[in-house]
Formats: sequence, structure tokens, C-alpha cells
Amino acid sequence: VQSALARAMLALALNQVGDDQRAAKLAEEAREASEAGDHGTAAIVRVCGAVAAVGARNVSSAAALTADALRHAEAIDYPFSRLAATLLEAWVAEQQADEKAAVDAYMRVLEGANQPYFANHAAFALARLGSHALGRGNLLEAEELFRRALAAADGASPWATAYARVELGRARAAAGDADTAARLYRQVLDASVRPRPHRMRERFFVTIAGNPATGALHGLADLAAARGEAEAADELRARAELAAA
Repeated sequence: VQSALARAMLALALNQVGDDQRAAKLAEEAREASEAGDHGTAAIVRVCGAVAAVGARNVSSAAALTADALRHAEAIDYPFSRLAATLLEAWVAEQQADEKAAVDAYMRVLEGANQPYFANHAAFALARLGSHALGRGNLLEAEELFRRALAAADGASPWATAYARVELGRARAAAGDADTAARLYRQVLDASVRPRPHRMRERFFVTIAGNPATGALHGLADLAAARGEAEAADELRARAELAAA
């Protein structure tokens, strides 16, 4: 069991530095080593493997590992792995352009994330539901969901707060409120340079949704382009590329 978990953690670390080939090999070794173990270990190992697959943008592997992780987590009603796997299920659905399945998964996360420890899961699910509403052109519903996400993340998850602010900024920009959008994006950038601890679970969200500072820079670039400031927009997009690296 310990060997399986160690391999799974190392696979995640290798994935984060871009060594996708070795990460995939270790993730498979971890999965095989956990076959004879308990459901809890098997679920954690498969979630780690799925996250590594997401980092490598290997949708088919992420889908298979996520389904297996859910099976093991649900067998013992283990909320940590179940919620993580359900968020991964939503990511897979989005890559496959299956909005209905993605929304359904986020709704299940929202229903299950009813403890303070899972505030970041709830906030992220609300923000993603808002993003889908925004994509459908429903600005009022999107803004309500983004504001609920901010409330859920308040004091519990700096990453989820930043992510929700970027998404709310997108909604305000779509509504023609460029000043508020810019203010929200700058709040995210200001917060991104303040020293703070970065927990392991934050790395999970960064892998599936990216760095909010990158989104804020892209948002500011879009606003600059809309004002006809092409040089400023290009500079902001270049900074966004560096932030995403």
C-alpha cells in the first residue's frame, strides 16, 4: 500500500515538472501495486493517476482512471476521493464537449461538499457552473453563481477566490462593465504576488483549471484589445504565457 501511494505521489510530482512519460509509467505501477489493497488506497492512487493524465492532457487515460476512482470511493463512501474524482469527471466531460455531463458532475460536487473542509470544492463547482451559464449567454445566472462561489471561498481558499474573481470579471466584461472587470482582474494579480502557503489540494485545482493569474492577464489583454491598445494587449498576453509556464 505504501509503495503504491509513494509511486502515485511521485507521478504527480513528475507531471508537475513536465516529465509526462515517467509520470504515466509510475502512475500505472501505482495502480497495479494497489490492486490487492483496500478501496481507500485504490481510490487515492487512481485520483493521483487521473490528475497526472489531466496534466498531460491525456483525456482517455483521465477518463478511465476517474471512473475507476469513483467506483472505489463510492464503495466505501469516501468523500475526499469521491469529490476529487467527480471534479475530474467534469473536466473529462468538458474536454469531450458534453456540457450536460459536466454540469451534472458539478452539481453532484456541490451536493457532496457540505463540510467546511470542502469549501474549495464547492466554490470551484459553483464557479464552473457559472462559466457554463456564461457560455449559454445567461449573464444573470452566471453572476449569481460567481458571487456564490466567492462567498463559499471566502477565508477558506485563496485559489478558489481568485478563480471566481476572474470568472466574475469575464461576466462583467461581457455585460459591458469594463471598469469592474479590470478591477477584479487586478485584485487577482495583486493577490498572486503576496506570500502565502500553497497546499497540495491547490495543486489539484491548478492542474485541472490553471493559474487564475493567467486568466486575469488574458482578461486584461482582452479589455486592452477592445480599447484598440494592441501593444498593451500583446504585452499582457506575453505575461500570461510566462505565468502559465
